[in-house]
This record gives sequence, structure tokens and C-alpha cells, in this order.
Amino acid sequence: MDLTIKDWISLIMNVGFPAVVCLILLRYVLDTMGEKIDKLESSLEQLTGKIKKSGRR
Repeated sequence: MDLTIKDWISLIMNVGFPAVVCLILLRYVLDTMGEKIDKLESSLEQLTGKIKKSGRR
């Protein structure tokens, strides 16, 4: 989402500065949480694989 200065000014004028800041923060939090959830999922898959492998012995 690449917005120009003109787009930012228009957005701020239409919905207000606090609303724009909230949207920016929400996007940041969702992106950050998405990355962390992906890492957690990968770790759980590795752990599951190791547990299954150790159970076969």
C-alpha cells in the first residue's frame, strides 16, 4: 500500500488524524503478529515431527 503525500492528506481530512493513526498501528500489529504466528506454527511442526520420530524408536 504505497500512498503519496496527497493521498495521506486526503485520508486525514476525510477520516481524521486519530483514525488514520489507528489504522496504521492496526496494520503494523497485524503484520507483526502474522510473522510471529508463522514462526510459532513452524516451531510446532518441527516439535511434532521430533515427537513422532522419537516415538517410533
